[in-house]
Amino acid sequence: ADPLCRWFLQDSGFPAQDVREALGQFVARDIEAGLEAGRFNVPDTETTIWYLIGGVVTALLPLFDQEDAAAQIDRLAELMLRVLGISADEAEKLAHQPLTKQFS
Repeated sequence: ADPLCRWFLQDSGFPAQDVREALGQFVARDIEAGLEAGRFNVPDTETTIWYLIGGVVTALLPLFDQEDAAAQIDRLAELMLRVLGISADEAEKLAHQPLTKQFS
C-alpha cells in the first residue's frame, strides 16, 4: 500500500474528525451524484458519508502490513459500493477494474 497514505492515517497525528470534515464534502458530492443518477440507494446521505469515511480510515490501517494489501483495498471498495446500493455482482466487477477504465 501507499507509504504516504499509511503515514498520513497512522503516524501524522491528523485527527480523524479533521479527515471526516476534509473528505466529507467530496464524499457528499459523489453520493448525491450517484443518487441523482439512480445508481445509489441510501436511506440517509449524511449518515452514509460518516459511515463510509469512518470505515475507510478504520479498515485501511490494518491492511498496510498485509502482503495482499492491494487486493484487500479492492475488497474494501467493493464493500463500500454495496453499502451505496450497488448489487454484489456489479460491485465486485467495478472494484476490481483499474480506475482508468472506470473514470476515463
